[in-house]
Amino acid sequence: MPDRLKTRIELAGLLLAIASGLVGMFGAFVILPYRVDAQEKTVSRLVETADQRREALIRLEENLKRIEQKLDALAMSERERRKSP
Repeated sequence: MPDRLKTRIELAGLLLAIASGLVGMFGAFVILPYRVDAQEKTVSRLVETADQRREALIRLEENLKRIEQKLDALAMSERERRKSP
């Protein structure tokens, strides 16, 4: 293969590699911010859902404590009723 042809092929390969790298970098700068924003929105939704579930769990525990107190009071009054004939 003549040296001139070999040099042109190498130059074409180099230019193609540089062009591919530039296109890749441009794509990264254009696409990545949108992907990051989308992931941030997903994370915020998940955090919000977790907070809502945590609040619901706290309310459920408070209601359960109230019910337990009422049951304890009913059980005590029932025991007192049975003791006094």
